[in-house]
Amino acid sequence: MVHMSEWILESGYESIMQMFDHETDLLLALVRDTSKDIIKLGESYMQVNDGKNARKCFVTAETLEMQANTINICRAPLMTRLQLLQGENGLIAQARQLQ
Repeated sequence: MVHMSEWILESGYESIMQMFDHETDLLLALVRDTSKDIIKLGESYMQVNDGKNARKCFVTAETLEMQANTINICRAPLMTRLQLLQGENGLIAQARQLQ
């Protein structure tokens, strides 16, 4: 691990590299990053008034966020993206109105 840390610093990758102590932490980071990217894709569909594909993206992101919260039993659930997606004025409801 020390050798890898030295290599990261020497190569200038410290700003884009992350180390994880456990595979679950890596999985959670990947799931949450994927969710964030899918939400951005859904927002781009909203900009071109494609509610059907936007809704698919938002529902997929919602599922990923709920799964991440289920996996992450040691910490409080992260609700920020779920609140953005759910509810009367959430992105899922907005996309449904475009259909």
